[in-house]
Amino acid sequence: MAKKMFADNYKIDLLRILLLTLPALSFAHAETGLRYFDIEKQSLIDSCAKYEGIEYQVSFNLKNSSRLNLNDAQLIDKNVAIEPFDHNFDLKNCSLISKDENLVLNYKLFALELFDGSANNEAYDVKLFAREDELLDGFAVGYVCNSTLSTADFLRCNQSNIPKIKPENYPIFGKSDKFPEYFEDDYKQIMDILYDMGLGYDDWVYFSYELDGDNREALQKLRNLGFLSKENDFANTIEQVHETRSCLGGFSALGIRNGKREFDYCVQPNPLTDPVIEYDRQEWGEGFFYQVISGWVHEYFHHFQRAHGLDKMVAHSSDCCGLGETVDALPFWIEGSAMVFPDVFLHENFYDLNHTKRNGFQLSETGEYRTENGPVVCQAFDDYLCDKYHAHYQFTKNSHQENGGICYLGTRDSIGLDGVRRERQCDWRLAAYYLAYISSFQIMWVDIPRDMHGLGFPAAFKKHVGMTVDEFAESYSIFMNTGSPADPPPQGFFPEKPLSELVDFWSLKDNPSGQKSN
Repeated sequence: MAKKMFADNYKIDLLRILLLTLPALSFAHAETGLRYFDIEKQSLIDSCAKYEGIEYQVSFNLKNSSRLNLNDAQLIDKNVAIEPFDHNFDLKNCSLISKDENLVLNYKLFALELFDGSANNEAYDVKLFAREDELLDGFAVGYVCNSTLSTADFLRCNQSNIPKIKPENYPIFGKSDKFPEYFEDDYKQIMDILYDMGLGYDDWVYFSYELDGDNREALQKLRNLGFLSKENDFANTIEQVHETRSCLGGFSALGIRNGKREFDYCVQPNPLTDPVIEYDRQEWGEGFFYQVISGWVHEYFHHFQRAHGLDKMVAHSSDCCGLGETVDALPFWIEGSAMVFPDVFLHENFYDLNHTKRNGFQLSETGEYRTENGPVVCQAFDDYLCDKYHAHYQFTKNSHQENGGICYLGTRDSIGLDGVRRERQCDWRLAAYYLAYISSFQIMWVDIPRDMHGLGFPAAFKKHVGMTVDEFAESYSIFMNTGSPADPPPQGFFPEKPLSELVDFWSLKDNPSGQKSN
């Protein structure tokens, strides 16, 4: 019935094309012959692959426990000679092949049943991978996780909470002359710096597009990830994706919402032309692209935070509807620490950035940022990049004192951990700087995330900071109410050392978050 696929170069190329561009695969129970793993034959049967309207039957032999070898792959055109099979399968129950930013093909099978003459109760979610240029070497096994594991245990199994130097992430860009040539390269540069620091976490999707651009290839990449439109079907038009735009949002591969197949998702119309932010572009002038970069870093930092929540939302239980279980984190930490990070990141990497080199931008060496002769990137806005927030610090301190000198740190809806609604909130960004000032950036960015799944955010905060959130808010209020607003911030309030000396994100690899012993 089957013909070997490696008889000549033409057939090798055909298999390579299939694996590079295969959209979605769909399967039913093992007894129908559509998809299963045959224990006796040590063979993975993946039938019903569909590519450009032609249906194929594909089988692989598992040569050993750590390697899926393609040397015995079979690919048969349905119209040639194979037995018929049921076409009434559900497209929402698929295995997927997608190509990430490292040119790695990631082949995912959900709830793969084991079959030894009769189906047993064991099923596994499997990730296999191979480099695009090394397909003939076979697919290696990324993870094999029992499909019945709890969500938290499953995410520990597939190491979603572990930093990687080359994570499985997906920057996707539509084609349009309105994107400058440097746009994708600048994005990649930023992400590579983050990965080198120890902030490489799987399952991040960044999607940018023009509504009138050529988005066919970009849409196919989304479909290969199992992205569904609001109509719960594969997105075939850019308008369907545009309806879901948010940053930061998320989606579940193929709509299977069990917490095990989640992507964090930033879908963003081209920020250089998006009419919604035209005012920002005019107001910030030449400095606008640094705001774009800051936004990329800020939203990705939320992805880093979410990875350490495992099966719990990095939010507070009162934040919104239908969140499920949360770690009861408060926005002064969620948003505040995610505002501080791009501040320090951009200032430290400013002269290495492609955008800076391309334009020959300079930062002031005299501290005179807000004058007509100040650096062009700072003339239109007040930013850490321009004066390390000294002006913002003084303005906020003045406002704080004029409004009674007392604040608290509660939820987004002004509800405290004790359930009482109070006004007014402290400035989240400066509260985060104050947290790092009295403790450390390592505590704020690493130690608290490491423990917040097991202990909850309030207990993790107290463990590492040595005071409750309310006690911290009182301490911050006293700090902001002491001295004149005209006084400069005390030495060390804003960081004076490079990030490499402030924090070790890689420590989350050897001592990961969400450990059961917490």
